[in-house]
Amino acid sequence: ARETTIMKWCQLWNEDTRGRWTHTIIGDLRRWLARKHGEVNGYLCQVQSGYGVFRAYLKKRNLSDAAGCIHCHEEDTVEHAVFKCGWSKGRRKELAERGVLIVPGTIVEEMIRSEYVWRAFAAYVKWVIEEKDV
Repeated sequence: ARETTIMKWCQLWNEDTRGRWTHTIIGDLRRWLARKHGEVNGYLCQVQSGYGVFRAYLKKRNLSDAAGCIHCHEEDTVEHAVFKCGWSKGRRKELAERGVLIVPGTIVEEMIRSEYVWRAFAAYVKWVIEEKDV
């Protein structure tokens, strides 16, 4: 029964047009479900869903007057804040030098392969989100 449920879930996961950001981040649902390490915390959940402290999301829900990033004024989406903002570029470069490449389509695959990458990315995401709350 579990395998049938996962098979149906994977089919819906790949066909549904909603939740594309989450699909982009997680990619292969079977690999995600079979991972051997890594707990999802509130920070990682915000990155995976795109919901949370990102001002574009908050503005869409009438919880903020502006959608711009507090650091650079670009539209503050999860993709911008975590993967593209010039403000956090130095931190991403430091991580890249330590073998942690922060790219939307591959980061979760790398996290699944390496507990080190999981911890490094989780710490980076926590830092980004906490700095946004300042």
